[in-house]
Amino acid sequence: MGLWDSMRSMFTRTAPTVTPPPAPLAFVDDGEWVGKLADDASFGVYADWLEERGDGRAELVRLGLRQQDVPAFVDAHAASLLGPLATRKRSSRNGFRAELELQWDRGVLRGAGVRSEQVWADLDALLALPVARHLTELGLGIETPLEPLCSTERVSTLARLPLLRALLLADFTRDECEMSWAQVGDVAAVWSAVPQLEQLTLRGLVSNLGAIDAPRLTRFVRETSGLTRAELAVLAHARWPRLEHFELWFGDANYGAEGTGDDVLPVLRALPPTVTNLGLRNCEFTDELIDVLVESGVLPRLQGLDLSLGCLTDAGAARLLERRTHFERLTRLVLDECLLSEQHLPALAALGPTVSLEKQRLGEGEPGERYVAVGE
Repeated sequence: MGLWDSMRSMFTRTAPTVTPPPAPLAFVDDGEWVGKLADDASFGVYADWLEERGDGRAELVRLGLRQQDVPAFVDAHAASLLGPLATRKRSSRNGFRAELELQWDRGVLRGAGVRSEQVWADLDALLALPVARHLTELGLGIETPLEPLCSTERVSTLARLPLLRALLLADFTRDECEMSWAQVGDVAAVWSAVPQLEQLTLRGLVSNLGAIDAPRLTRFVRETSGLTRAELAVLAHARWPRLEHFELWFGDANYGAEGTGDDVLPVLRALPPTVTNLGLRNCEFTDELIDVLVESGVLPRLQGLDLSLGCLTDAGAARLLERRTHFERLTRLVLDECLLSEQHLPALAALGPTVSLEKQRLGEGEPGERYVAVGE
């Protein structure tokens, strides 16, 4: 090699290798498969069906059946699978969780969390995608704090999800939004839009629950810092014959919480006999609930009782121990983050096979100054 060739080789840069984007995937109408994917065998037949029709999801399903890297395939083909939402999956809101979170079951999209600043527009875009046809779980985040997430028109769009079984309104953490800032709004239409719903969590402030008619609901969780008497009245007339888990957060009077034990008693008496797990959490008047629970008649059929995050004091603990025969049947009693001193903890711990007494909030104020764990 001559001097010129040597110098030229020193200054010649090797062009970087550029990986071409994958070819766009093709999709066919797979509506006949909605509700028919149950076990590995059915997923395998579904993959064959897709392949015969040239649908690119065949490879995705086969990866899922082999428990191989489904997320890598989704990332590589995000433009095809997710269309305009591809960038949502890669971005986060205010540095917290991703704006779009997806959950896959054997290569089929089953769950989605939509948390952008345009939740309903993104949900509409998601429902237009072939990959979203088999969704069973959905969480929708708060679009703008202090503004309602839901309305009748918006909630009615959920009727486009015939397989939806679990719904979370609104999907946020305490780092992302204060509980008292989260306005869920009017959810009255959810009962008619999603009659097949089995699990519902409402997190934040609700303006209208509507008349609850939920023939298949087994789990209802109401997390809030401001439960109102109007909501309690609605809950006392709810129709949910299959309900198994019922959980209420009450909140702080300074943030809209209302009610007393007298308002809770009709709710407990109206619960169907199928309820075996009960949560009365984040409550300012937990001491008062001890006698309410006994009077309601609900305790004998319960397996689990959760009174955490509230203002259970030593006075309430003493009353609970006085009436211990009503509570000893429980297999699980949760009294975490209450206001208990060491005085009654050993006796409370001996009430049943599993009693949780973690993170007591001792010294958080005198009577009249005590507060629940989740207020603002």
